[in-house]
Amino acid sequence: MIAFVLLAITGISIWFFGGTYFKGKTILKNAGLALALSSFALLFVWFIQGDLPSQMYYVAIGIFIIGFLMLWKIKKEKSNTLKIIANQHRYWNEITKDNVYSFFKRRKKEKKDRIEIDVNRERKKIIISNRGNEYIAPSFFIELENLQLTKADNYKEVNNSILYATIFKKLKGIIEDKEITDDYDKFFGKILEDNGGYLEYFLLYVWEEYTRDINIGTSYLELLAINNTEEQLVGALNIAFLHNIIFNGSALYFAYMSFHNRIFVEDVISKVDEDEDFSED
Repeated sequence: MIAFVLLAITGISIWFFGGTYFKGKTILKNAGLALALSSFALLFVWFIQGDLPSQMYYVAIGIFIIGFLMLWKIKKEKSNTLKIIANQHRYWNEITKDNVYSFFKRRKKEKKDRIEIDVNRERKKIIISNRGNEYIAPSFFIELENLQLTKADNYKEVNNSILYATIFKKLKGIIEDKEITDDYDKFFGKILEDNGGYLEYFLLYVWEEYTRDINIGTSYLELLAINNTEEQLVGALNIAFLHNIIFNGSALYFAYMSFHNRIFVEDVISKVDEDEDFSED
């Protein structure tokens, strides 16, 4: 009887300390858990059958309580894993760990040894392949056609959007730190005017011009986006930051570059071979 109590205590010790101080944590924790649960099961059977000595009842009850706490701790560790990761990877103060957790909770798939997040891979492609040829995805032109920019008379209208206000607050802080200007109304007003009064172009311009030497990133900003244009802006900022074309934001970034005459088209002349047979036969 005492031997099984000692086995239960040993199993608990291996499970608790083995996952903290030793290599092969998973193996040790599982071995300790199996040992402890086996001992619990035998003690429970003896407890039900009344075969335990009277002095062992209190010990058995204590062990059962410890076993319950072990199971509760295991469940709590699993449920909090994603929340901890979300809080560690948050770079914008306006975005809380709960925002991040809720966003990915709807997309996660729990596997045996990992958590996967659903991503629509086709939706992220701007170049598609067909029979050995590469094309710009038709969805890019659809996004470009449906792009609805925000016209404003004053740069302070960024405050009408949580996303835009968050981005502008960060950009203004950077400009203040660099001591670029003392007259912010004139400074930002001129930039808005030079960008056609469009808030999206305005934010993109300030981002490109004044954050080149600063690593601020766009991590989780999409959580604040409430419509397609705002999602496009986050993607366009990401393109400007990474200098790499991705699908999300490519339509807005293309429109922005076109507005500033920064799109250069190379004329391509295709010569058809006179001997090529294009008949339907």
